[in-house]
Amino acid sequence: MIIYALIARASTDVIFVEHSLPGVSGNFTTVTSTLLKKLTLQDGARRTFIYDQNTTDEELQRISNNDIENNDVSGSNFYFVSQEKGILYICLSDDAGKQRKTFSFLEDMRAKFTQKYSERQIKNAIAYGMDRAFSSNISKTMHEYNTDPNAGARTGASMVNDLVENTKDIMSKNIDKVLSRGDQIDLVVEKADAMEIDSKQFVKKSREIKRSAEYRDW
Repeated sequence: MIIYALIARASTDVIFVEHSLPGVSGNFTTVTSTLLKKLTLQDGARRTFIYDQNTTDEELQRISNNDIENNDVSGSNFYFVSQEKGILYICLSDDAGKQRKTFSFLEDMRAKFTQKYSERQIKNAIAYGMDRAFSSNISKTMHEYNTDPNAGARTGASMVNDLVENTKDIMSKNIDKVLSRGDQIDLVVEKADAMEIDSKQFVKKSREIKRSAEYRDW
């Protein structure tokens, strides 16, 4: 079960938003603050750390897949961490055996966060600046992954397909805008051509009137 989740700026203790299950206690918020300062990850990295009620800042340690498979960390809770574009997505779970699903939760949380906020908004965000507006999103996503066995079960191919479809929709809208602008440009060109014809006719007519006047004077 996912107990706690947050989004923060990497290499700092600036948390944009966080959410924990009601009634959950422990010093994990204090440990999380230290974890944020100590983490030095590259974008795209994923890590898992062990945590229990007696864990201190200095004892927080990374665990490997072998540790999990050999059940060397049973009875503990675990931090799952991923980083993208300098932003950390973190959750605390009591089940290390569901790594794929838990990292899918982080990816889902990241997708919703970056869909709601632009890169500029994220760059300029202050501590807990998104807490009121986005905490409920984390709560809903956490509830989904804690109660739905199929949550996060989408394959990489289906996620790519969704991305392709979204991209196609955006491109289609852009093409419509370009075509619309093209129609407007054509209209302007037609008006300009008409004005040019009118001006030539005006010049011609003016010359004829001038000649007529000259003939009358002669």
